[in-house]
Amino acid sequence: HECANRSSSEYERTRESISWTWEPDTCKLHPFNKHKVSKWLQNHKIFYVGDSIQTDMKQSMDCLLSGTGRTFPNQTPNLERNVQNHRMDFLGCADHDCVDISIVQQEWKKFVSMFSPTDNDILVINTGAHWYRDPKEVSGAFQKVTAAIADVFNGTLVFRTTVMGHESCQHFTGPNTNATKRGTLYNWKDFRAINEVVDQAFRSTQAQYAYHLLNVSMFEQRGDGHRQKERPEDSGDPDCLHYCVPGPQNDWNRLLYHVLYDHF
Repeated sequence: HECANRSSSEYERTRESISWTWEPDTCKLHPFNKHKVSKWLQNHKIFYVGDSIQTDMKQSMDCLLSGTGRTFPNQTPNLERNVQNHRMDFLGCADHDCVDISIVQQEWKKFVSMFSPTDNDILVINTGAHWYRDPKEVSGAFQKVTAAIADVFNGTLVFRTTVMGHESCQHFTGPNTNATKRGTLYNWKDFRAINEVVDQAFRSTQAQYAYHLLNVSMFEQRGDGHRQKERPEDSGDPDCLHYCVPGPQNDWNRLLYHVLYDHF
């Protein structure tokens, strides 16, 4: 979703979207220090596991480590060894029902065989956009997922909440509290409830990993910065769920850095 490379207007729109940063009212965030993170990554890894939006978050981290996060470098350094992405839409489940826990266990064992995570590594997980069942019906599925992860991973696990899409996102030019009312399409209205179910599943699982919740629900106000149509004459609506890269999810990684500051 490298929107800035499409045209000068998209470049300006993307640059505008990353000119905004989120700051809390009652405390101060640790400023993102790419040099500190890069040094830590010499001997450790960060794994981004989940759906395509999680892939975007990984690419955003690439941007932050390769520049300021506010530029659009032609290429990023070779970070494949220490910043990894693994696509797993249902986090190992075969489908929404997730009846067979052995399938989930097999998928996470495959992850371990591919990446060899250690107790010092960080696993950043997200899921939500692909779950169309009633949130109350998928609690059992997430219990299986968290149990399977606990069997193979003893490092630091972070669950990043899923941010709803924004209907008619092409009309937003910056943060707007009215944007929180635009999550009416598809299963977007269920994202908050799914986030709660996933968080509770991780908190209730007996595991050796250290668990953190990365709550980015404030980005429900970010109706801007979403991926638009490739060309104005293209049919269909713009993609109002994925953000451009770089984009608002740069702040997700800055918040990740704050949450895990003691690790770096």
